[in-house]
Amino acid sequence: MRIGVLTGLKAEARLLGPLRLRSRTRLVVVRTGADPDVARAEAERLAESGVSALLSFGLAGGLDPSLRAGEVVLADRVVLPDGRQVETHPAWLAWTRRRVALTGRPVHVGPVAGSDRLLASATEKQRLYREFGALAVDMESGAVAEAAEAFGLPFIVVRAVADGAGTVLPGVARVPLRGDGTVDLPRIARALLTKPGEWPAVARLALDTRAAFRSLRDAVLAGAGGGR
Repeated sequence: MRIGVLTGLKAEARLLGPLRLRSRTRLVVVRTGADPDVARAEAERLAESGVSALLSFGLAGGLDPSLRAGEVVLADRVVLPDGRQVETHPAWLAWTRRRVALTGRPVHVGPVAGSDRLLASATEKQRLYREFGALAVDMESGAVAEAAEAFGLPFIVVRAVADGAGTVLPGVARVPLRGDGTVDLPRIARALLTKPGEWPAVARLALDTRAAFRSLRDAVLAGAGGGR
């Protein structure tokens, strides 16, 4: 069995190593650089290549005010930018929920929004939450859902909250990723030199992101231990 996986960041893709080593399935992992156009093209390419299923994996922005950084969100459906909703695979979702629950970390199941752009303001996040009840948002899940629907493939979404619903992303955090999905640290450092007032927000975001990565790592280890 081959599963196509879409992530935005290289660091997210690296977390999947234990699944590649221990799982009976083969993962085909693609990094999109958090570019929605790339995500759509790569999701279609994976589907056309003959994968058996698709997975959207990585960090997310929280939309539900009750969610905290590091908490895991599993989508029961994905809300597309045009408002349409695509359901994830129920049995695969249930299996994943059981495995992730073994980590002892909070696991939330509900809608996840797929966005064509980075949502940096709390106001934008609140609108999505009010309109659709979406728990979280990311820039790959919409592409995965569309490809899965078009090609008749099962899919799921596994995400961890990096920035809460009330978090306003600092300007330097909006620096585009490199094409290979890595963070352009020199560019961010230069931006911080001109905006030193953003240091506290950047430091907080870094801590929250670290918590999200820990949760994703634990979720992967739990999944690897259970096979599929």
